[in-house]
Amino acid sequence: MGKIYDKYAEIYDATGQDEFGKRMLRDLREILQEAGVKPRRALDIACGTGTVAVLLAQEGIKVWGVDASDRMLAVARRKAKSLSLPVTFIRQDMRSLELGQTFDLVTCFYDAINYILCEAELQTVFDKVSQHLDPGGVFVFDANTVHALRDVWGNNSFADVEEDIAYIWNNRYHPETGLAVLTATFFVRKPDLGDDVYERFVEIHVEKGYPIDKLASMLEESGLKVIKQYAHGKSRPATEEDTRVVFVAQKPS
Repeated sequence: MGKIYDKYAEIYDATGQDEFGKRMLRDLREILQEAGVKPRRALDIACGTGTVAVLLAQEGIKVWGVDASDRMLAVARRKAKSLSLPVTFIRQDMRSLELGQTFDLVTCFYDAINYILCEAELQTVFDKVSQHLDPGGVFVFDANTVHALRDVWGNNSFADVEEDIAYIWNNRYHPETGLAVLTATFFVRKPDLGDDVYERFVEIHVEKGYPIDKLASMLEESGLKVIKQYAHGKSRPATEEDTRVVFVAQKPS
């Protein structure tokens, strides 16, 4: 079955998964204005196919993108090269982040935080982010809530069809561990092999939800001050009944 994103990387944008990053960039502009931050150097953790990194670079920001997947990074590099943007992409796990420099903006979007399945390891991630932030710098990330993984993903199945791609999500939530296991089955048309030839592959993604108050306290433990948290797509603080929370944390000057 291979690693996650080994094959998914090539069709990730085609299934519309890059749209979330584009929506978050619209929020990010307002967030930075409210925080009084005009970033010169930005780090996008779990950058995936590089959508956010490229959009930030187009605004004249010097950008680094970090991801644990070689395949996702390959797509990201092609994307930046096609636009002649000097984005630096590096393969690293966010739990062992070490870049030897600091940034005034760090982002981590599309529930990448939920892929950290252990509280101690998530604390390490927040510690690493804090170490890579300039004083006054801002960390912005989103996360699926416990409610989203338990009650929306739950034990449900979803399916969709794009032009040449069909996929099925089968979800299982395990209350004893708080883990949500998504088995994603893809069917990708291969026109070079024939009109009715599809490649089938399967990936298993596992996420863990954390209470909103726990995330806030962990950020504080890492020396970051929460200056805003809100329900994604809504102009109010998130509650545990929402499906996605966005955090904005700042390193004290």
